[in-house]
Amino acid sequence: NNVAMNDLANIYDYKTEFENIKKAIKLYEKVIELCEMEKSLISPYDQYANLANQYAVAMTNLAILYDQEFENIEKAIKLYEKVIELSENNPGISVFRKETLIIAMNNLALLYDSNSEFKNIEKAIELYKKAIEFENNNIILINNLARLYDDSKEIYPEFIEKAIELYEKTIELGEYSYNISRLANLYYKYNYNKYEKIYNIALEKDLVNKYKLKKPLKNLVKVYGTLDDNCSVCYEQLIGAFSEIRILICGHLFHKECCK
Repeated sequence: NNVAMNDLANIYDYKTEFENIKKAIKLYEKVIELCEMEKSLISPYDQYANLANQYAVAMTNLAILYDQEFENIEKAIKLYEKVIELSENNPGISVFRKETLIIAMNNLALLYDSNSEFKNIEKAIELYKKAIEFENNNIILINNLARLYDDSKEIYPEFIEKAIELYEKTIELGEYSYNISRLANLYYKYNYNKYEKIYNIALEKDLVNKYKLKKPLKNLVKVYGTLDDNCSVCYEQLIGAFSEIRILICGHLFHKECCK
């Protein structure tokens, strides 16, 4: 039956040999074929949640194989989209696995985010947001959306605050290892008043040296109030360069490199 074939396909899937992966693909395709045949015979579909779940699991697992093992992005996208469409068209399916839908949305968003041929930032953002609605404290989803905002900020400056807000949430949820560096960089460049706080968190977690975070410029902020000024030599923003800053008695500010 569908369940047994899905389970067997999973076993082949986890065995990384190429022949086993091909067997897994054939089994997933067979499950999908049978589910589609049964779907045409039963109505309304939301009364048959188990069938819908097997259908979604098989399509998601097959999409992952196409994406990661065979780099057939177009097929993977179509399968992920069918899983999402299945959920949207059948909201009454009570046991439709939330985890399966989240995986499909996250993986599809990653493809739209990172694959140059199919890149679509707007779709990626929409998918991440939908997935977060199902699990609003899912660190992976929040981190992926934050990273997308962060990486796209040069094109869309309005994404800066969105990235900061989401990185802050991941820190609140206990994710320090990577986001603390990204959040520190954003604070350092765009919201320096918060930089000292994140620096102290990094210090507490022994991450300052790992990410080469600069010591907070307490005296500079106290005396001059803002670091939004430009270097008196190169005229670039002081904080944006993420380098040490020198202060002359006259009050002019320089990047350390510009004083050489």
